[in-house]
Amino acid sequence: SSGINAEYGGETEDQCNNFRRLSDGIYEFIAFLSDEEGQEELTLKNIVKMFYVKVPKNFWCGDSNCAAGYLSKNFNNNCCFRNAVEKFDAGMVGEFEKYLRSFLKAVSGGEIKIPAFGKAVRTKISQSVNPNAACKSKYYEAAQKC
Repeated sequence: SSGINAEYGGETEDQCNNFRRLSDGIYEFIAFLSDEEGQEELTLKNIVKMFYVKVPKNFWCGDSNCAAGYLSKNFNNNCCFRNAVEKFDAGMVGEFEKYLRSFLKAVSGGEIKIPAFGKAVRTKISQSVNPNAACKSKYYEAAQKC
């Protein structure tokens, strides 16, 4: 990448622990949201998909050295973290969606409604927090047994 992230190439733990490497993806996501040409319709599904690709997937999968080293050590091989994110699957996101709908209905008297997430959106949300769901092949060899 030739943007702000160029100095963070994956060689050092500091680079892998630095969220600055996500800045290009964040800017690309903002550009997607503010594109007045509207090349893609801003549906919930398209917004979640683009956010997932540009930020969480880039975080978990964007640098193989980080995935095999720092991220595996601090996230994927942390059994507490891994067990928690494995439970946060599409089904759990669906339960959260039901809770959110109920909460918004109660506090707004039915005035605030959110669009249905759909399976693709629930899956992308759950993959966003789980490195094994986002790109298992980059974590497989470094994974320790929990």
